[in-house]
Amino acid sequence: GHLAFDDLITELRDALQAGDAAVELLRERFAVALIDEFQDTDPVQWDIFSRVFGHTDHSALVLVGDPKQAIYAFRGADIHTYLAAAHAEGTTRATLGVNQRSDGAALKAVQRLLAGVTFGDDRIEFLPVEPADRHAGQRITDAAGTRLPALALRTAVGSHVAPAKNETEVRNESAEAAIAVDLAEHIVGLLAGARIPDGAGGDRPVRPGDIAVLVGQHRESTTMQGTLRDRGVPTVVARGGNVLDSAAATQWTWLLSALTRPADPARARTAATSWFVGWSADQVAAADDAELAGVQTTLAHWADVLESHGALEFCRILWAESGVVARVLARADGDRELTDLDHVAELVMTCTDRARPTATGVLSSLNRLREIARSGADTGTGTDDDLTARRIESDADSVQILTVYAAKGLEYPVVCVPTLWKFTYVSPRETVFLDPATGVRTIDVAPGHRWPNGRDQKARKELAKAEAVGVNLRLLYVALTRARHQTVLWWTPGQHARFTGLARTLFARNGGGIDPNIFAAAPALPPRETTLDHLRTTFPPDDVLSIDETVAEPSATVWADPERAGSTGADLAVATLDRRLPRDRRRWSFTGITARQEWAHPDPADPSIGDAGAGDEPVEAVTPAPGVPAEPTTSDLPLGAIPGSKEFGILVHEVFERLDFTAPDADLDAHLAELIARRRGVANARVDAAALCAGLRAAIESPLGPCFGDGIRLRDLAPADRLAELSFECTLATGGAAATDRTIGALVCAHLDPGDPMRPWAERLAAGLFDVDLAGHLTGSIDAVFRITDPATGEPRFVAVDYKSNLLRGPDRVARSADYAPDRLPAAMADHHYPLQALIYLVVVHRYLRWRLPGYDPHRHLGGAAYLFVRGMTGPDTPVVDGHPHGVCTWTVPPTLVVALSDLLDGRGEETP
Repeated sequence: GHLAFDDLITELRDALQAGDAAVELLRERFAVALIDEFQDTDPVQWDIFSRVFGHTDHSALVLVGDPKQAIYAFRGADIHTYLAAAHAEGTTRATLGVNQRSDGAALKAVQRLLAGVTFGDDRIEFLPVEPADRHAGQRITDAAGTRLPALALRTAVGSHVAPAKNETEVRNESAEAAIAVDLAEHIVGLLAGARIPDGAGGDRPVRPGDIAVLVGQHRESTTMQGTLRDRGVPTVVARGGNVLDSAAATQWTWLLSALTRPADPARARTAATSWFVGWSADQVAAADDAELAGVQTTLAHWADVLESHGALEFCRILWAESGVVARVLARADGDRELTDLDHVAELVMTCTDRARPTATGVLSSLNRLREIARSGADTGTGTDDDLTARRIESDADSVQILTVYAAKGLEYPVVCVPTLWKFTYVSPRETVFLDPATGVRTIDVAPGHRWPNGRDQKARKELAKAEAVGVNLRLLYVALTRARHQTVLWWTPGQHARFTGLARTLFARNGGGIDPNIFAAAPALPPRETTLDHLRTTFPPDDVLSIDETVAEPSATVWADPERAGSTGADLAVATLDRRLPRDRRRWSFTGITARQEWAHPDPADPSIGDAGAGDEPVEAVTPAPGVPAEPTTSDLPLGAIPGSKEFGILVHEVFERLDFTAPDADLDAHLAELIARRRGVANARVDAAALCAGLRAAIESPLGPCFGDGIRLRDLAPADRLAELSFECTLATGGAAATDRTIGALVCAHLDPGDPMRPWAERLAAGLFDVDLAGHLTGSIDAVFRITDPATGEPRFVAVDYKSNLLRGPDRVARSADYAPDRLPAAMADHHYPLQALIYLVVVHRYLRWRLPGYDPHRHLGGAAYLFVRGMTGPDTPVVDGHPHGVCTWTVPPTLVVALSDLLDGRGEETP
C-alpha cells in the first residue's frame, strides 16, 4: 500500500522499537541530539527521540522549546508530551533569561499584563525576562521625540459599537468594523510621524513594512486590508486563505472546463471571457461563428499540448501565447491576481502524478485539493493547507496581515492584534482531550450524545474546552511577544468573549493580580460604560502602557508616502545591461551533451534530461539486405529474438532496479514474472512472458567479469551492496573555465595506455565531437553502483554499472553471441559515446564517496565501470575470453583520470596532468 507522511513516522517508531541495531548505530554516530521547537512534538515523535537518545549514559538529549508557544495542536503537536518530557525524572531544566528581540519597555508592559497567568497548565507559567543591553533603553517615539507606549490597549465599548441582546456584550460584526477603522487610524498616525530605532544608534520613520497585523483567522484579513487600503496604506495578506477559492482559480476552472470539450460553444464562450482570452461580454455577444471557431481552435491546441507534452510545457505555452500576464497586471489588483494565477499554475503542474495529464484529470485534482483545504480551513486554527494557502503578492514596503499561527517565530517593529477577543478561538469543533484515566490524547466520536451517561459526556466536553482555552492563552502569548517596539491590542466584549484567554488575562483579577479560581472559571465582564475605568484601575497607565477608547469618527486623512512625494516622474527608458549575462550555463546530461542539437527541447517530465533508464539507448533502424527476412527467426541468445525498442529497454531497467537478485529461486522467479507482467504489454505484446523471464534470469546468472571478481554474478549481489538509480546533480565550472569535449578528450588521452580499447574514441573526442562548453550543472541517473569487497584486502570497491538492452547484430540482422564478444563491445560503446557516460558516472561516484566514505582513497575504492549488455549475457555458460565474459564491457579507468576529470569539470583542472 501507499505510505502517508504520518505513516513514515509511525513506521520508523515501530522499526526502532523492534530492534537495537539502528539505535546503537545512531548513538554511536551522534553524541548529542538537539531538538528545537520541542513544544511542537507529538507522542510518536517523542517515542522515537527517547528510544534513541533518552535512555543512555553515552549521549545527551537536549530539548529546546517554549511551552507558552505551543499553538500547533491542530497539526498534532501535543503539549502534554512536552510536559511529560520536561518534568520527567532525571531531566535538568534551564531557562533563557535574556530577550534578544524587544525593547525593555515592551518586555515590562507584557510582564504587567501577563504576570501570574498560566497557559493551560499550572506548570506553564509566565516567566519575566530581561532585555539585551542594546535594547534596554530603546523606545518608539513621535515626531517630537516623546515616548509612545510599548503596549497600547484600545477598547471598543462606546456607543459607536452596536450592543448585543446581552447589554454587557456587543455585536461581533459591529465591533470588528469599528476596530478595523481604529486600526487604520492608529497605523496612519504611526506612519505620519512615529520613529523607531534604526539599529545604528539613531532613529528613522516608521514605514508600512515595519507593521504587522496579526489575526486569528484568514477571513478577518479582508476587512482589515480593505479599511487600510481605503486610507492609502499599502497592505498585503501573507498566506491569506485558500488560493483555490480565489478569482484566479475560477479563471483556471473556466479554461480547463473548456479544454475538456473545446467544441462546446457554451464552454468556449465562457473561456473567451477569462483572463486567458480577454473578451468582454459585448465581444462574446457579438462574436460570429468564425470568431468563436478561432477561440475553439486555440483551446483545442492548448488541450493537445497538455496531453502530448505535459503540464509544464502546457503552462509555458499558455503564458507565452495568451498574453495573460499583461492582461492581469493591467487590472486594479493585478499583483494579487497574478500571484494567485501563478500559484494555481504551479498546482496544475504538480497535482497529478501523470506525465501526460488530461484537462479532466487536472480539474478533478484541483477540486480534490480544494475540498481537502476547505475541510481544514478556519476551524479555529486559522490555517489552511500549506499547499493551497495564498502567497504574499508583493515584496513592496507594505503592512503585512497574517495569522498568529503564521507569525510564530517572526518579529516586527510594530504589531497590531485586533481580533483575539473572539470566542470562536476557544470553541472547539471537535471534542479532543487528554483522558485523565489513561493519559492518552482522545477524540470523542459521539459528541453531543449522553454516553455512557450525561455526566461523563459533560466531563469530556469540559476537558476539551479547557484544552482549547489553553491553546487560546498561548495564542495570546505568541501575539504579544512578536513586537520589538510596540504592540497594539484591541478588546471588545464580543458575544461570549469572556471565555477567551484575553478576557481572563484582563478581568480574572482580584486586587490587580490574577485570581486562579476566576481565571479557571472565566470572569464576569464589567458593564460597558465602566470598562475603560476598570482597566485603568487594574493597569494604571504610564509611558509604557496606555489604555484608550477606539475612535468613533476617524479623520479623513489618507496617507501619502513621503518617500514618493515630489517624485519627478521621469520618462520611462529602456534599461541597458552593464554586464554580460552567462548564457552558457545550463543543465547538462550525458544525452544532452552527445545529442546537443536534437536535445534543444528535452522532455519537461524527465528530470534526468534523458539520462535515466533506457533514455540513452537508441533504437537501431537497420535496413534489411535483399532477401533477408524482416524479423530474425533464429538466435543463440535467449533475448536475441526480441526486437529492439525503447520499451524493452525500460522493462530491463525497471526489472533490474526492483529485483532482489539474492532472493530464493522461487521468490526471485515470482517477482521477476510479476515485474515482466506489469510491463509486458508496453514492451511487446507478441513476446512470450516465459521467454522474457528466462532471458533475464540468464543475465542475472551470468558472470560479470574482472571488475567484480572471479565468478561473481548479479545473483550474488545483495540489495545492501547496491545503490539503484542513483540520481545526481553536480556543479560544473564553479572554479574557473568550462570544460569542453576537446579538453576532456585530451585529458583522457593523456591518461590512457596506447592499447586501451577506448583510446580511439578518446582521440575522436579530443578532435571535437559535440562543440560544448560544460558550465552550469550536470544531471543524470546511474543505473546501479555496486559495493564489492576485495577478498585480498577486505576493503570495499565501488563499480558503476549501466544496463544496456542494445540489439547488436550483423548484416543478416540476426543477433548472436559473437556480436557481444569482449572485443566487439568497445566499438558498440564508442558508436554511442558510452565511454563519456562511464567517465561521468565515475566522477559522480568519486564525488559521492569523497563525501560519504571515511578514509576514501580513489586508488583503493574506485572499481571502474561495467556496461552490461543483457542480450549477450546467457547464464553460467556465457563464453569468457581472457577473463572477460560476453555481454559485459569492462573499463578499468585509471583513478588518476577520474580525479583529474572531476577537477576539470569543476573548472580547476588542466587539459593534461
